[in-house]
Amino acid sequence: MYLDLKENDKMKSFNSKTNKTERIWTHRILIIGPYPGKVGGVSIFVKRLHESSMPGIIKYVLNTQNFSIPSKRIYSLLHSFWLIPIVDLVHINTSNLTVSLLFCLVSRILNKKVITQFHSARFEIKGIKRVELKIILKLSNGVVAVNKEIEKKFIEAFPSYYKKISVIPPFIMPASETPGLLPAEILNLRKKVRRLIIADAFKITPYNGNDLYGLELSIDMFNELVCKIPDVGFIFVVATPSKTLLDILKNKVLHKNFMVYERPVDFLELLKAADIFVRPTYSDGDSLSIREALSMGVPTIASNAVKRPEYVLLFDINKPGDYLNKIIDILKNFDIYKKFFALKAKAQNDFSDRYKALYYKILGIYI
Repeated sequence: MYLDLKENDKMKSFNSKTNKTERIWTHRILIIGPYPGKVGGVSIFVKRLHESSMPGIIKYVLNTQNFSIPSKRIYSLLHSFWLIPIVDLVHINTSNLTVSLLFCLVSRILNKKVITQFHSARFEIKGIKRVELKIILKLSNGVVAVNKEIEKKFIEAFPSYYKKISVIPPFIMPASETPGLLPAEILNLRKKVRRLIIADAFKITPYNGNDLYGLELSIDMFNELVCKIPDVGFIFVVATPSKTLLDILKNKVLHKNFMVYERPVDFLELLKAADIFVRPTYSDGDSLSIREALSMGVPTIASNAVKRPEYVLLFDINKPGDYLNKIIDILKNFDIYKKFFALKAKAQNDFSDRYKALYYKILGIYI
């Protein structure tokens, strides 16, 4: 269990709109989610949100990594509940509805404000999940959906809670960080090929008869691609092993220039080595990886499974040949696409101010 207590707990002052200096009691927020991390969209979001500047607020982080370990889950949950009394607001970022509900209940019993954030919503709203979600929406002071699809899904199920839901993408520009080193295997493939395509996934999982992140789709696409353009490589980074991944690797023949790298890597450093980033998912939230790639000017292709950020080149997830055609188009016109994406890199939004505004609103901070 990780609790960040780096910042000291004392009053802070800041300027109001009237240019007068007001002294206020600092408000404390507990952000619950996976932390720390350079891999995994939610863990990166939690890390950057924690590090973002918000006058009048001290932020703590409760790491939920142990919640996924059965032998530690109950102890970790019980241990975490004693932390809630020291804060004013609890911001929940877990993918497990039952865990979110438990934190909501404990927080509200202790008279704390609650924000529940949904980075995805691939569950069906029926049965016990419908009951859990309804209670979460009722207890939360604010609900954040990372895209319009999640907002629409919740409002269709529970229209009376529409005023509580805000759509805020999870992208926050990175602060200055010490860059990590890429593994030798990745660097060697980068040197070997003229153009390098990358994709990433936290964990390969099944989804409606496919693998959610499109690894199989990418393997098949690449086997066709190298017949047309041989001097190209593909690295699919998977941070966490899974049975689905093992099954795919057993049943698929990988080209020598296609690498499945089964350990975490520094994603920003990986993007620096990439020529194209792809997101061939069958479902998604608001992909942090896509926004990272766009912010660095890397030509980006994604499936049309959900609405994507502006400038992303889309392919039809139900037409595998469309994936191949989009890749070939970029490779054949690479200089044009590279200049276009480099120009659009500056247009990417940092959403930290939206989260700050939501915190201030719920806590009643007016400056």
